[in-house]
Amino acid sequence: RQRVDTYLAIKYGTTMIGGETSYVQNTDNGAGLTSVGQVFTASTTGGVNSITLRTGGTANGATGTLYMCTGSVSLANCIANTGSVQMQTPQALTTIPTALNTVFTINLTTPAEVVAGNQYTFVVSSGANVYYSLQNTDTYLGGNRVGFGTQDMYFSVNVAPDMISPTG
Repeated sequence: RQRVDTYLAIKYGTTMIGGETSYVQNTDNGAGLTSVGQVFTASTTGGVNSITLRTGGTANGATGTLYMCTGSVSLANCIANTGSVQMQTPQALTTIPTALNTVFTINLTTPAEVVAGNQYTFVVSSGANVYYSLQNTDTYLGGNRVGFGTQDMYFSVNVAPDMISPTG
């Protein structure tokens, strides 16, 4: 027997990477924010194993926390865990890059289970202002940015179909 692994990623940005879909190019650099998030629609069932973002300006070094919630949840509710939280424990981020247009990936220590067709919200919260790359309009139809406007972030959500819990 041979095992075949397949992976799917939702990508909103400028570069095509194998197995990912590229959406409209970002045209705007975001304002400095301490917390920002994005609603996305899962196109396959599996486990989110990483999220890729891009900085939209230079800023002071920052650490932060990643939250992921089920559904289209407000920034405050996702951080306060008042929504249906998808991640068991928020994940600490050691460093958020500070240089302009730096693409960086947040690898989840425990994959967050998602179901095809359902919406989810991820939020990155930091102790200092971080500039994220944003689209100046809401062009991604599967969701929108949460916190300070409805534009979309530059983002990629990597979902691996085989990375779900034993009960999933």
